[in-house]
Amino acid sequence: MGNVIKTFRCKETQEIYYIGETYKGGRTEELTALGFLSDELSSLKLDELRAKLDERGIEYNPKAKKQELLDLLS
Repeated sequence: MGNVIKTFRCKETQEIYYIGETYKGGRTEELTALGFLSDELSSLKLDELRAKLDERGIEYNPKAKKQELLDLLS
């Protein structure tokens, strides 16, 4: 699942997805890499990312930047 940030037509279903909609298909990783979807994690704030890392028992530098925390979660 991902948030649409660029309008596209799904090549499997031919359905058009518009900015702001939620994509629930099976090509989330591919479409995120192509820039059509935003990763749900990237919309989280630093405190929320730290909480997710804590939930999963992943150690991190408390001074780490957002991208470093996102890398640890993926």
